[in-house]
Amino acid sequence: MEVKSSDFARSGEVLSESGFEVFSHQGRMKAVRGLCQVYVCHGEKGISLAIPIVRLKQSAGIPRELLEYLQDRNLRHKGPGQFCIFQNMVWYWACARGEDDLAKTALAAQETAEKAGPKVLNVLGYMI
Repeated sequence: MEVKSSDFARSGEVLSESGFEVFSHQGRMKAVRGLCQVYVCHGEKGISLAIPIVRLKQSAGIPRELLEYLQDRNLRHKGPGQFCIFQNMVWYWACARGEDDLAKTALAAQETAEKAGPKVLNVLGYMI
């Protein structure tokens, strides 16, 4: 799906008005608030938000304790999205239904990631 430049610009404005510092380059957008980076991607069914939590060591594999913790967090539905592991990185993914939902979802995703991020690091503490 091709994103209209006006939709892309409006997303940047909405996030900026919500306290995020917005960076865009060649059709990609990153919003930063505090220590949290939110990668924004427009799709057919909404706007996806991806927050990197921690990069995993490739040689160590994915610890069972981490998988159990992330599964438990996802099942409790605390926050607008879910944790996942993609390309040796723990991510928090959320989806906004449109511009009207974007600021609320981004703020809630940021809060969730900032609360759970240190817990993920604690689970991985023996590996770091």
